[in-house]
Amino acid sequence: MASPIRRQKYTRRDFLFGILNRFRRDDSWAEDTGFDPSSREADPHLRSGDYPRAAEILRQHVAKSPDNLQARQKLAYSYLQQGELESSIEEFRTILRQRHQDNFTNLYLGLALAKQGRTDQAVACWREYFNINHPAIQRAVNLQISLHEAGVATQEDMVDSVEDAIQEQSRLNQEQEGEEEFP
Repeated sequence: MASPIRRQKYTRRDFLFGILNRFRRDDSWAEDTGFDPSSREADPHLRSGDYPRAAEILRQHVAKSPDNLQARQKLAYSYLQQGELESSIEEFRTILRQRHQDNFTNLYLGLALAKQGRTDQAVACWREYFNINHPAIQRAVNLQISLHEAGVATQEDMVDSVEDAIQEQSRLNQEQEGEEEFP
């Protein structure tokens, strides 16, 4: 008779990078959410764009494990993609209370705030964003900060510019590495 317990296989890479990322606090979007099989179920849904299903799975996981910041990031991102801006902002702010400097969170929290028309707060988040490994995004963020300071930035231009830069950086990453780092 087969055992009703399904065993999850982990590679040495999963184990080592899981520990390393906890210390470095430098989780990448493309990495799996964690060791818990329930949280790993959300990753294919995120990749395919099924954000409501991913959010449902991630909400359950975050309720069980509120300290999993990468799962919380993905939940906030899912909310953002669904247009649930307040929920997204709340999750991103929870992350920043625990991890003060997080490029992914600062970038997407700023984007959510800009979509709400709260451009001053968006610029404050983007000032905390610094990632030389993503020059297209860094350039767009710096440009929007400068235009906002000059008083000529509009909410729509800010959102469009940063979203376009994220897509461009994703395309560049795919060409260079064959991987997708940003959704």
